[in-house]
Amino acid sequence: MTTITSGNTTSTTLVISSDTTGNLVLATTGGIINTSSNTGAFVVPTGTTAQRPTGVNGMMRYNTTLGSFEYYINGAWALANVTPPPTNTVAPVVSGSTSVGGNATVTTGTWNYSPTGYYYQWLANSAAISNATSNVFTITMTQNGANLSCNVTAYNAAGNSTPATSNSIGPVTATYSASYLLIGGGAGAALGGGGAGGLLANTATLTGGTTYSFVVGAGGGAGGFGAQGGAGTASTALGLTAYGGGGGGPGEGQGGPGSGGSGGGAGGGAQGGGSGTAGQGNSGGGNSTGSNYYGGGGGGAGGGGGTGYFTNSNWYGGSGGGAATSSITGSSVSYAGGGGGSGQVGGSGGGGGGGNAGSSGTANTGGGGGGGNYTSNGGSGLFILSVPTASYSGITTGSPTVTTNGSNTVLKYTSSGTYTA
Repeated sequence: MTTITSGNTTSTTLVISSDTTGNLVLATTGGIINTSSNTGAFVVPTGTTAQRPTGVNGMMRYNTTLGSFEYYINGAWALANVTPPPTNTVAPVVSGSTSVGGNATVTTGTWNYSPTGYYYQWLANSAAISNATSNVFTITMTQNGANLSCNVTAYNAAGNSTPATSNSIGPVTATYSASYLLIGGGAGAALGGGGAGGLLANTATLTGGTTYSFVVGAGGGAGGFGAQGGAGTASTALGLTAYGGGGGGPGEGQGGPGSGGSGGGAGGGAQGGGSGTAGQGNSGGGNSTGSNYYGGGGGGAGGGGGTGYFTNSNWYGGSGGGAATSSITGSSVSYAGGGGGSGQVGGSGGGGGGGNAGSSGTANTGGGGGGGNYTSNGGSGLFILSVPTASYSGITTGSPTVTTNGSNTVLKYTSSGTYTA
């Protein structure tokens, strides 16, 4: 056996220059030419279809026009049964949200050689995100401040695959929308029913890493004969104030109640009820005849208090103003009803925690106390915050009750506390 060995530098490379026809013929008696190497490779001729040489059976080359190996047999060139891996020609594109709780999406890009499917791996600052293997990615607080990109790997039926990396978007900002319900403390009653606490419900934008403090207002105390019911205390959150309800009016011709989130009902004497705060509650009811024996109902978040009246030899207390409903927790619940006014026939509370005549407002509803026995207190306030579960940090104080409602996490504060977004 004869071995021809060449070096790997210009001076030691094997060069055969005596034949200038372009053909190199290696003839062997045993018919074997061994070009094996642990680390090398055998390079075959490469060219376009137009550059095919005159064929001889057994020739092999790589056709750049067709992207495949080919060989010559029986008078024609035939493609070898070799499926090349997909080749990316247009990179995948990431677009969409860069906010916590939002969705980012990625395209597959454009590929040669007919991929049959794709794998996805999302990256945050070039590091793989655990379990983020879909073409749509929901951003969480973990990615706050990071740039997002995605590796898309195309594969074909032969099992060959090739990865390509998308553009990046970001950095991620930790702002997201949250729904809230804020209710001030309901007022205590005297002869007139107590007004409900003010009610505010809407959405707010929270910023990740920011700690928000909440104050839940207390209910007002009951008034005495000749003394007005105590006003509820305001609740505050997210830069907002839900005012406490106005106290129920006293008897014996004393002055009418003050205003608050919702106005309190008037007491004895021809008095009008207290006015409510626009956007939070409604006015209390008055006393229609000037008698000292009945009072108007307290205003509620959903309606004004009823006026006390005399008919069929009876003094009727005014009904409490109607409540407002909210489904922020997942169920429809009524809040902030006014207290009923006192009378021979006491007025009914307005629902939503508003007390009937002689009964206190329900705690943590902002309901007003019902007038008549001078022991009816207002119900304390409430704060509820509903955030996307994908954005929920779990950092709280004040021991809120935590539940879920669909894709949201709901925090119910019955006392003051904080939440870190």
